Amino acid sequence: MRNTLKTNILTVLALSMLTAAGCTARDITPAEEPEVILSREEEILEGMSLTEKIEQMMVISLRYSGYDDESYTPLTELNGVAIEHLKTHHYGGVILFGGNIRSCDQTIRLIDEIKTAHREGSSIPLLIAADQEGGDVRRLTYGVYHCGNMALAASGSPETVRESAAVIAEELKAVGINTNFAPVVDVNSNPRNPIIGVRSFSDDPGTVSTMADAYIKGMQDENIISCIKHFPGHGDTDIDSHTGLPRVDASYDELKTTHLLPFAELSGDADMIMSAHIEFPMIDDTEYTTPDGSTVYLPATLSEKIITGILRNDLGYDGVVCTDAMGMDAIQEYYDHDEALVMAINAGVDILLIPVYEDKAQSEYLNDLDHAVNMLVTKAEDGTIPMERIDESVLRILKLKNRHGILDEKPAEDIDAWIASARQTVGSREHHEQEIRVSEQAVTLLKNDNSVLPLGADQTALVFVPYESMINSVLYTASYLEEEGLIGSADQINIVCYSYLSDYDIMFAIDEFEPDAVIYITSVYSIYDLYDSEIIRQGISHGHEYGIPQIVLSANLPYDLSLYDEADAHLACYLGSGMVEIPVFDGRENIGYGPNVIAALSVMYNDAAPRGRLPVQVPLVEANEDGYDYADEIYYHRNEGSGY
Repeated sequence: MRNTLKTNILTVLALSMLTAAGCTARDITPAEEPEVILSREEEILEGMSLTEKIEQMMVISLRYSGYDDESYTPLTELNGVAIEHLKTHHYGGVILFGGNIRSCDQTIRLIDEIKTAHREGSSIPLLIAADQEGGDVRRLTYGVYHCGNMALAASGSPETVRESAAVIAEELKAVGINTNFAPVVDVNSNPRNPIIGVRSFSDDPGTVSTMADAYIKGMQDENIISCIKHFPGHGDTDIDSHTGLPRVDASYDELKTTHLLPFAELSGDADMIMSAHIEFPMIDDTEYTTPDGSTVYLPATLSEKIITGILRNDLGYDGVVCTDAMGMDAIQEYYDHDEALVMAINAGVDILLIPVYEDKAQSEYLNDLDHAVNMLVTKAEDGTIPMERIDESVLRILKLKNRHGILDEKPAEDIDAWIASARQTVGSREHHEQEIRVSEQAVTLLKNDNSVLPLGADQTALVFVPYESMINSVLYTASYLEEEGLIGSADQINIVCYSYLSDYDIMFAIDEFEPDAVIYITSVYSIYDLYDSEIIRQGISHGHEYGIPQIVLSANLPYDLSLYDEADAHLACYLGSGMVEIPVFDGRENIGYGPNVIAALSVMYNDAAPRGRLPVQVPLVEANEDGYDYADEIYYHRNEGSGY
């Protein structure tokens, strides 16, 4: 009785409200459903075929155009085969690599060719992507390198990070790249890590979060899509997932306090998150039998517990999740490839990055892409992949594209004007000066016995460099120091490349040049790069016999510094890239170059105090029967650094 009464009262109230609004009872149709208003992205999704949806979930590469004499020919302009393939497919994006990029003009023309061909078959514009992290990983060979993440963290300034990221983004935008697979937010907690290293901001998760947040904002300043990577963290590995399958034996609670923190703190602002091909058996112990019969665990990329359980549910991330390249050995060598693609989608990822192995002849690679599309369509039709799983991914991708204006992209009207404008931006003198200025802020002085630094304007120096491309860096710096009046003549600085030299050669060079100071530049990328340390130590000992100050500049990973305890001064600059050719700013396009060594040498001859602070713990290096290893003892602590 009460329920009937309640229903009658509600009905009378509803009729009264309708009458007041000018309606009568005859206007009500009980079976009438309210009109569903679809968003722009939902309307596009409704009009897509299953094949179009599957292809929208793929970002492919067009890395090679041919295969000749056992080597691949990089694709720098579209050939007929590639054009026809793009016309008949609806891919979500294309990623470019260094081999695709030769000059500003060529890059723009290639991107325009890709977009034009794709536009003939699809109304949804592409993500045009690249790995332009800055530092060790960059694709615009003619743009600015920038100093890299660890150097940015050493500067201690989020504002500097944002400024640097905005410069990177501005150059990407100038040539037509709208997506940057950066920044790396891995916490480099393992100094033996062979692939992250100086690509990481720090081994402190708080520092990583702060600096990466500034980097993302710099990308946003230029409307470039950013992608934080590699979830749930690649910093504690000692295997490169390009060449093997890394494993991290850490519990979920342990990851929460370190490697997951940056992802948790940045997930609200991240356009995309890239997954890692790494086993975490303490989180997902699902076993998989490899083609050779061995047993492995599911890597994060293929793990529903990690992608959906942790990233989606626990962290609340509802943005686009992209895999790392599916052709990397961590996937290619251990998992059936078709199964891996299906597992990745069912795990919760939205974009399959380079879904098939790309180191093949072009025709074979494109055939493999066709197979992958057809296979995934079949798996969706038979229910192996739920249709709603596909729709939610495509909707996320469309929302991302709409948010960044990509859905409204129009064809370029004047390629020549586009090129002329880009030339004024990419690799400009202003941008190079900015990257040197930022690199100077990162230079970290960790030891300065007897105040041997800064060097005087009249002091000569003998600089030992680890490889030939760094000779140009030192020559360029010497000329710069002379122009700035910091030294009397560039001839005061002599250079010797110590690659393949013996300790006798090192000592002979010191005797021959009789310098006022000796500078040794080291460039360590992994624990296996320490084999040159013995000849440097011999040089230090020999130089001290004559009372000559001995200075070590650790140009890449600073983890080697304890090997040179006898040196008078230690500095770190966090990027060991050299200079293929000396730039000439006369309007021509120059090849990019590493700014860090230039900045560090300049600081050595400058009274302005170094400002960098060490963003990582530097362990003591110990010799063993296999060579060297890192001890638990800390040689330099995080945040150390001083001025003159």
